Amino acid sequence: LPFGIGNLTSLSVLLMGGNKFEGKIPSAIGQLRELTELDLSDNGFNGTIPSSLWRLSELKSLFLSDNPLSGELRDIHFAQLAQLKELSLSSTLLALNVSSSWVPSFQLHTIDMSSMKIGPKFPLWLQTQKKVEYLDMSNASISDTIPDWFERVCHGIKSVYFANNYITGKPPVCKG
Repeated sequence: LPFGIGNLTSLSVLLMGGNKFEGKIPSAIGQLRELTELDLSDNGFNGTIPSSLWRLSELKSLFLSDNPLSGELRDIHFAQLAQLKELSLSSTLLALNVSSSWVPSFQLHTIDMSSMKIGPKFPLWLQTQKKVEYLDMSNASISDTIPDWFERVCHGIKSVYFANNYITGKPPVCKG
């Protein structure tokens, strides 16, 4: 992506998934303050996600899956993303490392975090999400007991994927 992409300041949707872009995501992307949807999935973007991207407070959809992105995502990264509804970070080299008391400012409908490091603990922040319809945390290094509260959270979810983890306990009864 050219650095000049930051000059398109009134852009609200940027869909560049499924191309052959390589290198780092340009920090100039953070200048697109009106952006509500960003899809850079299925490319060759590597390195860490630029800090400027986490300041895009109007984002509703963020798709970065299937890129060799690396680094650790913490609570602070998501602090300004209160509008976020769809989050797809699957098949990256990212690790989610948030505090056990983290309460996200957003309510996600889609959570796609398969094949990235989330565990070893079951993500407690999921109990704050009341509108999830699609949840994929398969192959996410979770090695824990499924908590009792998950049964309350999973009502309304249409698809739940926790395959290829080490989750024990009683399977939840989710009513969609």
